[in-house]
Amino acid sequence: MDNPNGNNMPVENPLHTTAELNEILLQAAAIGPQTAEYINKLIHHVRFREPMLAGCRGILRLARLCGNDRIEAACCRALRGRKYNLKVIKDILDNHLDEYLDEQSDISPQPYSDPTDHENLRGDQFFK
Repeated sequence: MDNPNGNNMPVENPLHTTAELNEILLQAAAIGPQTAEYINKLIHHVRFREPMLAGCRGILRLARLCGNDRIEAACCRALRGRKYNLKVIKDILDNHLDEYLDEQSDISPQPYSDPTDHENLRGDQFFK
């Protein structure tokens, strides 16, 4: 038996996982800071080991296929959201949304306006 619990499931080696995650983070950092940050968030937000590792490996594989610049731009765009997985990056790349990053990054938030200043609101005087 591989496992002290009595079943045949192999025991995960935390040192192996740590070394593997360190290697993944080093590869991500070599691509760029946005990619490293996105993969770091993916590691910390995905609960289960296998989907997390598959997502990390998939992003690194996409970097080899699409190029570091596209992955870096896709990760930068994906960091605006709250989902961290391979599908998010694939969707951004498939729809070429990584190309529109520069145009949207310079948009500043609109100043606050009072919602009661709208011409279609009737106000208190209407109901008297």
